[in-house]
Amino acid sequence: MLTTKALLDQLKHHSDKALPYVVYRKPDDNRICALLQQDDNAYPLKDYKLGGFIFAPFKKADPGYVIPFSRSIQLYGELDAISVVISDLLISHSESIEDGMPAYIEKINKAKSYIKNDEFEKVVLSRKITVPLKKSPMAMFQIMAVKYPTAFVYLFSHPKIGIWMGATPELLLNLNKDHLTTMSLAGTQSVATANEVNWTSKERDEQQIVTDFLVQELKPLTSEVKLSGPNTVMAGNLAHLETKIEAHLRPLKYDINDVFSALHPSPAICGMPREKALGFILDNEGYERSFYTGFLGEWNIDKGNSSQIYVNLRCMQIFGKSIEIYVGGGITQDSDPESEWNETVSKSKTMLGVIGFSLQE
Repeated sequence: MLTTKALLDQLKHHSDKALPYVVYRKPDDNRICALLQQDDNAYPLKDYKLGGFIFAPFKKADPGYVIPFSRSIQLYGELDAISVVISDLLISHSESIEDGMPAYIEKINKAKSYIKNDEFEKVVLSRKITVPLKKSPMAMFQIMAVKYPTAFVYLFSHPKIGIWMGATPELLLNLNKDHLTTMSLAGTQSVATANEVNWTSKERDEQQIVTDFLVQELKPLTSEVKLSGPNTVMAGNLAHLETKIEAHLRPLKYDINDVFSALHPSPAICGMPREKALGFILDNEGYERSFYTGFLGEWNIDKGNSSQIYVNLRCMQIFGKSIEIYVGGGITQDSDPESEWNETVSKSKTMLGVIGFSLQE
């Protein structure tokens, strides 16, 4: 088991050769894992038979990729019990972020007019924030791993795909042989502790939409569906409503592509009904989400018997000397546009705190 510094030093040497890699830390785990791909091929995610770290986009029509175990060196390290790069954690720049509030609120009002006309019940609208790059990706990964112990934290780098990193709170799929676990995660409040949360009917309804959708989609593929929740869970300084969903996949009754089609994109990242909400997003959001709200994680580990896949939330993409942070929220008939804007501001702080920025408010 390597120290964090030794592992990241090997990653830097690998990165200097312009080769793909991914480094990640699972929720509530002090172990850091890394895959160092030994060639620069972009291996396509086709039939989910190739074991490795998968990285899939929001849109099903766009290509996904895998860093294969069979083409990579695997490294493991212990997350150092230190106050990571204290000087970095203390940096707080009050630099203005792009003024996107009027445009975002205009899109919310347009979405509400569609909802009023019964075009759809809910839609998730997102936006991006662009800031200068102030730290190395590996330094930011180290900070994220310490700041967000309950999140799935990752840094993905591929010369033909890009550099992405994030700290996502949302499990898409935990598969252990035929036992499936997923979650319905929706509703967001910025609080210090879970005891301060007072969920509104809008937030509870929004989360129930996601739960009902997932249960309905999984029914043809599974048996013994069990729900626990909704419960309040914390992700940094943000509280969410979560319902845990467990089921057994029916033998010979499913294809893994059907499982992913059932789970993704869910109303938590797209809307309801799915196809109508997706059409509104593609026509009105104003940018390509790419891998934001896609999914990622370990696939076919333990001799193919286990997989852990997460939704790509609270993430950012690095472009040379700048960073794009992606945030969004669910819009329903009860949405207050200014409150929805403030929710995206709260969500952006997960990444802004890592790169050393604080929003002017």
